[in-house]
Amino acid sequence: MLDAVLATPKLSAVMAVLFVSLSIPLLVFILISNDHRISAAIFATLREEAAKTRVATIASVPNLLVASWCFADSICRLKICNFSLIGFSVVPQPGKPHL
Repeated sequence: MLDAVLATPKLSAVMAVLFVSLSIPLLVFILISNDHRISAAIFATLREEAAKTRVATIASVPNLLVASWCFADSICRLKICNFSLIGFSVVPQPGKPHL
């Protein structure tokens, strides 16, 4: 009698096996498609932020040059060094010894 019960599966067992075997491939497909879409959005955002940073860096170069020129000029005015700045080149002041 035990062999007869094990030989004929119950309807609940059949339904459970069908549910698992049909739902797992669907869930895997949804996971892969969402991952592809989300990763594309992440890469697009990353490229956009990198472009903004590149533009901001290029735009800040003139300010950096002016700030460094002002700093070097203020040091020379304090007579810490014997150079004066003309444009962006360092020219020794005439009549003063070189360091």
